[in-house]
Amino acid sequence: MKVTSVRARKARSSPTLVGASRRDKGPEAPTVRQGLACLDRLLAILPLPGDARYYGSRWLTLRAANSHLYQPHLEWTEAVSLRVIEEGGRVGVSATSDLSGNGLAALVQEARSLARCAPRSPVPFAFPKDPGTPVPSVPFAPGVLNDGTRAAQDLVGAIDALTNALPGARVSGAYHQGYEVLAVANSSGLRRGSRRSLAQASLLCEDLSREPPASGWAERASWDPASVPWTDLAQEALATTPREPPRAVPPGRYRVLLAPAAVSDLLGHLFLSSLGAQAVAEGWSFLCQRSRIPTLPPVLALKEDPLSPEGVPEALDYEGTSRRSRVLLRDGVFGDPCQDRASAARASTRTTGNALPPEMPGGPIPTHLSLRPGTADHRGLLALLHRGILVTRFWYVRTVHPGRTELTGMTRDGTYWVEDGCIAYPMRNLRFTQSVLGTLSQVEAVGKESRAFADERGLISQRLSPLVSGDFHFTSGTSF
Repeated sequence: MKVTSVRARKARSSPTLVGASRRDKGPEAPTVRQGLACLDRLLAILPLPGDARYYGSRWLTLRAANSHLYQPHLEWTEAVSLRVIEEGGRVGVSATSDLSGNGLAALVQEARSLARCAPRSPVPFAFPKDPGTPVPSVPFAPGVLNDGTRAAQDLVGAIDALTNALPGARVSGAYHQGYEVLAVANSSGLRRGSRRSLAQASLLCEDLSREPPASGWAERASWDPASVPWTDLAQEALATTPREPPRAVPPGRYRVLLAPAAVSDLLGHLFLSSLGAQAVAEGWSFLCQRSRIPTLPPVLALKEDPLSPEGVPEALDYEGTSRRSRVLLRDGVFGDPCQDRASAARASTRTTGNALPPEMPGGPIPTHLSLRPGTADHRGLLALLHRGILVTRFWYVRTVHPGRTELTGMTRDGTYWVEDGCIAYPMRNLRFTQSVLGTLSQVEAVGKESRAFADERGLISQRLSPLVSGDFHFTSGTSF
């Protein structure tokens, strides 16, 4: 992948991005037209069926460690991936960042060589014609990279605010801001493109004056950088940082109030892959044993909502299919798994617009998960919890058994004991092994607050709310 990077000096105050001058701004911003023109050149030399994707992006990345801004940089990326189908349904996939004529010719040769070594597909699929309909409109922040120095100054301001409010605090975090252009074309005449913007931030505040150290967390994402204010993140990280030494609570089964970040850690880790066609075809998704799925309360409603301006919207999947809203869970019943064109052909159904880049393993998944908000505010959720544990987020989450939706991990960065509907004191962290479906089956309420989360490039995003569950199994304690 072709990457041009411009770095900045380490800074604590008044940061200036090296490379912010006009002569250092790098190549022109990628456009859909530019991407489609590149793909036209590629398909003109392709002698067999295939589809291709152009990725053009610009990203600003800021990182903070030990309460200092650390190695911020700007990044420009261009790449093309190609998928071909040889005789017998043999599929080959290759990618390159060399967009010259020789580079594209080598890409075709490599994809064809890989296809000849691939097994024959029992159910071949065809590439679609252009649907002749407009690409869905999604909001976009056109000036998303116009002022990297201002973004760096805002992060430094958040660091200063935290260290002033909590002397001796150590602050770390990351910020990703930018956009990606996606163009898709195939040998059947499809030519479509879209663009999306993203701002994603996380902030960790650690109070090292305590033993063990206390910590708080804040995280947010949006298509619009103005919706990810560092002032709010700093206040949230400070609010979740304990002010007194944590107390030990014995492991066991407890009622829990899971903050949106904790809900994201549970659902995002397992549900995204389990709801895809490949997980079902390989037999490890919980959807393969629907009779064993516990009864889920109707207050839980999940859908994929890729066009919503309240999340990180995206117009097209990586086969050029228009994204659309789709029910994943309603009235306690899960919908059918997500499909791309290859999996849909094997299942004798239609694509759901969930194709990932073919060079990525894992198959189609719901990349824009949304949980329907409830009506209770934070105080109301605490009152409903009455006695139990408030979890800000989980950490080091790993899958134990995907079919049983069992995960293991631990609490982190703001765990509190709640008594009589009020936060009583901070707790030492607890480790857990728990079924996600088991926790969801005991959900009593969903909060009205809603937060958007995303990975650093926005491929996966979620919009989630806090929830109260009557059952969560903590298996052991920690010393911090």
